[in-house]
Amino acid sequence: MKAETVSQIIAMRSAGYIYSSIANTCGVSESSIKRVCKKHGVTKGDMQHALAKVVQERMIEQVTQSEHLNVLAASLINDTVSLVEEQRALLQQTSKLLVPTNHKEAAVTMRALAQHATALKQGNDAIRSALAILPPEAIQEELPDFVIRFMDEQAVAEERKRQEEAAKEIESGRDAGALH
Repeated sequence: MKAETVSQIIAMRSAGYIYSSIANTCGVSESSIKRVCKKHGVTKGDMQHALAKVVQERMIEQVTQSEHLNVLAASLINDTVSLVEEQRALLQQTSKLLVPTNHKEAAVTMRALAQHATALKQGNDAIRSALAILPPEAIQEELPDFVIRFMDEQAVAEERKRQEEAAKEIESGRDAGALH
C-alpha cells in the first residue's frame, strides 16, 4: 500500500470517517483499513477529540481571564452568600413559628427544607465549577446524611436555644465586619 494511501486512511479515520467511507474513497478493503489503523494506533475521531479538547481549554482560559466574567463571578458569590444568610434567618424564624400538629407534618416540613438547601448547594457548586472558581474535587464531596429524629419539648427548646446562640454569633461577626 502506498504511503499516501496510508496517510489518507489515517487522516480520514482520525477525522471520524467510518471504514466503509474510507474504503470507497481509498479503494482498499475495510480489513486493510482496520490493519493500518491498528498498526498506527488510530481510532475513529482522534482528531475531533483532540481539537475539541484544545478548543475547550482555550475557551476556559479566555473565560477565566475575562475581567467582566471575574466581576460577574464575584457578584454571583456575593449573591450566594446573601441567599444563604437569608435562608438561615428564614429557617430560624420558621422553626420558631412552626408547631406541627404531628410528627408526620414535622418530618415533611424538614425534608422540604433539606431538599431546598441541597438544591441551593448543588446549584452554587455548578456555578462555581463552571466558572472554574472551585476545582472539581472540591465539590465532589458528599452531602451529609439528613437525619430526622423525634424530639420531646425539652430537646426542641435546647435545639432552639443552640440555634439562637449560633445566629447571634453570626450576627455579631457580621456587625464586627461592618465596623472595619
